[in-house]
Amino acid sequence: MGAVPAGAATWTVGPTPPTGPFTFNGSAGQTVLTDTTTGTQLTCSSSTATGAATRGSGQAGPGIARITSTTFSNCVGPLGIMFTVQHVGTWLLNAVTPTATGANGTITAVQARLSGSLCSATVSGSVPVSFINSNNATPPSQAQLQVLPTNPGTLTITNVSGCFGLINNNDKASFRGTYNITNPVPLRITSP
Repeated sequence: MGAVPAGAATWTVGPTPPTGPFTFNGSAGQTVLTDTTTGTQLTCSSSTATGAATRGSGQAGPGIARITSTTFSNCVGPLGIMFTVQHVGTWLLNAVTPTATGANGTITAVQARLSGSLCSATVSGSVPVSFINSNNATPPSQAQLQVLPTNPGTLTITNVSGCFGLINNNDKASFRGTYNITNPVPLRITSP
């Protein structure tokens, strides 16, 4: 499907039929959180995400899907400190601009707690994303959710304890990772 004018107000999550709510899972290889103020990085070897959406047309872009949980494995930060990452709340996937391959948008209401030896912090805000649709081949490709380490993003680090000045309160941050979405049928977001 070709690009649709950015002014389009409604979206379709498909394929349809069927219509109605469904859950999805995603998995990523390496993900990287960067404190863009100091350059400090937290690298995880793998990550998963679980969420929910509704198949059907006439949907608004804000909150078109919800990410209800994430996991991050083997996370290493500054000075070789091992970290755990705790997902907080429900994160919202928002479709903003149609593209030839899916949609660009944001994930908002992001919040995660980072905990390691002598270093802990909270990261919250939003990140820019690109959603790439499954194709119609047999078998279909997996849809992808690419979290982009570019502006506009509003991730901010707060509640810092310790961290040796490598991570500080109110530092800005970026995140990158590519999640392959597991779904029994090709998953697509189009407008209208």
